[in-house]
Amino acid sequence: MKIKDMYTYDVKQGEVVNFEITPHKVGVTVSAVVGNKEMEKVRNDTQPVFRFPVTEPVGNVHIARLKFTFPDGTPNDARFDIVLWGSLQPPRYKVDPVKIGGALQEPNFTFRVVK
Repeated sequence: MKIKDMYTYDVKQGEVVNFEITPHKVGVTVSAVVGNKEMEKVRNDTQPVFRFPVTEPVGNVHIARLKFTFPDGTPNDARFDIVLWGSLQPPRYKVDPVKIGGALQEPNFTFRVVK
């Protein structure tokens, strides 16, 4: 997986894309979908990991969405950190954190399938 910008990545068929979510001062109130299907949750603890396999043909894209919720009473400095990586190529990429009251509570990611 190679980064193009913070929300766009090039991936290869058969690669597995992973999202690690680290909540700070908030519970694990996140969901993840790719296309219209929920992503597999492979670690279900206080730092969950979601993943999906790249199945689209070369030239197509996968669109992934993470949805974060800050319940009433959450401290103003709460946030979610996001790190993502592909199974075929390091490194890990850190995305801007999702903050309470921030404009981006449901970030979309585009994964372009390349050769």
